[in-house]
Amino acid sequence: MLIVASTTVPVQGQLFGLGGGETIEHARILTGDGRVIEKGGISIRGDRIGDVGADVKAGILGKSFDATGKTVTPGFIDVYSGLGIISGGGAANALSKAADGWDAYAADVFQDALRNGVTTVYVAPRGPVGVLGTSAIFSLGRPESGRAGSAIKEDVALHVNLGSGQSALARINTFNNLRRQLREALEYRKSLEDYKADLEEYEKKIKERAEKKAKEEAEKAKSGGEKKEADPKPPDKKDEKPAEPKPDAPKPEGPRPGPRPGPPRPSPGGADGATGASEDTAGEAPSDDPADLFRSLMSGDEAMFADAPPAPGAAGDAKKEEEIKKPAEPKPDRGKEVLLKALDRKLPVRIEAHRSEDILNALELAQEFNLDLILEGATEAYLVADEIAKAKAPVVLGPAQRPELRADNEFRRHVATSAARLSKVGVRWAVGSGGGVQESRFVLANAQLTAGALEESGASPLELVTTRAARLLGLEGAGRVARGARADLVIWSGDPHDPSSVVERVYAGGKVVYEVKADK
Repeated sequence: MLIVASTTVPVQGQLFGLGGGETIEHARILTGDGRVIEKGGISIRGDRIGDVGADVKAGILGKSFDATGKTVTPGFIDVYSGLGIISGGGAANALSKAADGWDAYAADVFQDALRNGVTTVYVAPRGPVGVLGTSAIFSLGRPESGRAGSAIKEDVALHVNLGSGQSALARINTFNNLRRQLREALEYRKSLEDYKADLEEYEKKIKERAEKKAKEEAEKAKSGGEKKEADPKPPDKKDEKPAEPKPDAPKPEGPRPGPRPGPPRPSPGGADGATGASEDTAGEAPSDDPADLFRSLMSGDEAMFADAPPAPGAAGDAKKEEEIKKPAEPKPDRGKEVLLKALDRKLPVRIEAHRSEDILNALELAQEFNLDLILEGATEAYLVADEIAKAKAPVVLGPAQRPELRADNEFRRHVATSAARLSKVGVRWAVGSGGGVQESRFVLANAQLTAGALEESGASPLELVTTRAARLLGLEGAGRVARGARADLVIWSGDPHDPSSVVERVYAGGKVVYEVKADK
């Protein structure tokens, strides 16, 4: 007798104990939310983190990376970047997409950001001022088939630039044009709603007329059948005898007679005072003879036709049914449809405004149209912090240091303590590199400078560019080291806050996208 023994392996054991993937072991782990795990492990399964903890070890079939003496952090997120975006010089357009203008083949630029721990960037479309289009979030990676990055989320927000670097008059025009575009989008929606209502009414009338006509046809057919049964059978033409031909009248002989004299005309001063008819023709009914009818018509006698039936179609025109016109459909406008998404709060509106007056204009616009507003740049936000707090609008700050300060530009009132003022009044904020094409590499340094100026304790620069950044962008499962989170990880030679520490390995979506090869 054959005995088969079976053993049941737990699912977790199949995945983590025996499965493949890679595990980082013996690392100091900064999770991004303030927790620190000494000598812990991180298992990577696909593009996600399988498990995190002090007891996590590599599976029998898996690979391991010994991170003894090293520190692991989440990949950094630049919430205000221009990395990889192709500069645009065309007119502002709500249909523009950052995903269409992003250079996925700029591997050299991406590698510079990766070696500084940046794995994810938020990029807006480029343009002059006004509505610039929709932004996107990109993941940086190792070149595959020529591409070195990809979009992980498109149409993140509608990007608007109020042109804080322009003159006062130009900024007013930009603001008024933006308001006009939003109002036109609402009018476009009203035209669509009116068309829908008119179309329903049109279809209702068409249906009613069709039903009425069908009913009339049915009644007509019914009455016609009854009348047909009541009418006697017409005589058969076969039984009728043909009429005998009449003999020809004898032709008169001799000369052709002249015209017969007509009746004598009455004198104008007759006894009865008549002026238009003789006694012989008075009171006679109109003749049915065609010749007489023709003579009367030529003489202008309209009385003969007083009782004549109306011409064909005359009665029909009087009883003609009301014409049912199909409503004209409004011409589709995709640009206005994008604006309507913003007006419905389905799409956040991210407005770049640096001057205090432009920030207030943005707040006014958000209140008027009920926009889901995010302020970007906001150099002078500290001057109107109370108004921003009242509007509950989050702020994305740029670099804590501005080397391009001039007395006449939008950064002239820049201070490093703006974030501290916003924190004091309860404004939610994050910090990015400032939208420069190659500035993402400085995102941690900007966070360190910003956090250093904060008055309260416990503000971590790492949190600013990981957990807080992911929360502001709505990236679930990003910016932290946790089970199920996206496997964007950075392995440092030491503490990332130490200027002497360098990035040795970077994972983006579970794949190694940057690595410093050890000297042999």
